[in-house]
Amino acid sequence: MQEESLIPIPEPLPQPSWTGPEQIVLWQNQYPPSTLERDGIEQINVQLDPAHLTSLHPGQTLILPLPDGAPQVEAVLTDTFNDVNGTHNWRTRVQNDLPNASVLITQGSEKTHVAIFTEQGSYTLIADNKTGQASL
Repeated sequence: MQEESLIPIPEPLPQPSWTGPEQIVLWQNQYPPSTLERDGIEQINVQLDPAHLTSLHPGQTLILPLPDGAPQVEAVLTDTFNDVNGTHNWRTRVQNDLPNASVLITQGSEKTHVAIFTEQGSYTLIADNKTGQASL
């Protein structure tokens, strides 16, 4: 009978430490809104706190105020993954009663894209990671 060699079980990898508030309002709508038109599409200029973009973490709730009286979206970040290009992606779950609403977040080294889909319309926010300047 041969002796079986035991394969040691490796220690679990440390989980990343996530910092930042548990709930944030990602931007505030101004009244009247600061708008511009680009390629026939109206864009609203908004300002984000760049620290919010670097502190996103699973379990955090994002409040996303939409323009034109559309209801705000409350999305919980459920998990994250990097694609083959190293782009950071976030999965979310919409919390407030907005049937068929969804939020997708993709964060590259320079810009963060937030796509918001509701029954009232679709919105895309593109924010500069360093300055927080964004268009919706």
